Amino acid sequence: MECAGFDERFLSAISLSSSLSAHLPVGARTILSRSCDVTNHVYLETLSQLSIHPIFSSTILACYEALFPELVARWPTFATTAQIAAGLGRILPVVPYLVDMAEYLLQSQLEEQKFLAVVLGLSDGVTHEEVCSLPTELAVESLLSLHRLLCFRRDTFLPLIDTTNLYPLLHHPHQAVRYVAVRILCIYLKAADAAQEEILEKYGVGKHAEKVLGPWEGRDVDYGFLMWVFLPRDYWYCS
Repeated sequence: MECAGFDERFLSAISLSSSLSAHLPVGARTILSRSCDVTNHVYLETLSQLSIHPIFSSTILACYEALFPELVARWPTFATTAQIAAGLGRILPVVPYLVDMAEYLLQSQLEEQKFLAVVLGLSDGVTHEEVCSLPTELAVESLLSLHRLLCFRRDTFLPLIDTTNLYPLLHHPHQAVRYVAVRILCIYLKAADAAQEEILEKYGVGKHAEKVLGPWEGRDVDYGFLMWVFLPRDYWYCS
């Protein structure tokens, strides 16, 4: 597979960012720098694994856009449902033509189960104790993935919501979990702004000027700016 030009662009972009360079696996650098002979399968698998990584996804997309549908199609061979949803939530605003593939990939992963039950490991009739014991980072990142998908195309991804799993998360002890859960519920209900504010206040988040801090890709952010802070950070590295 002749993709030397793509590889050169990617490695050049990596070299401009100390953060990206530090996180690039040695094996991936060796393969993409053509320091060893590899099969097309190994080459594409390497790119696919980088493309779902939150640090590299935007740069891979910018440098390998022609290959990106193939890379995304390989995600189910190694990634969890949570990782696939997070990856799709990050890229769909930039590559909306992959929405049909995204819908298919998530449906094939979930089968008869619902999204939150799968990614959070919730049982039927989830208890308050089970919800409170959920790791905050896992809960908020899973909800964020769902929120991103719904914001991108509500009607396509609305079937992922099961309110029997969503409602208990409104009582999670962490504010960020409750906040994103409310935002998802409001999308589901098509709630007006005034109704959304009432629901946020009911569950202890959203007071005027109050910060709702929570984890996001290794750092704390204010989820009160949910619509603004979660855009791809480095898509234009290779422009």
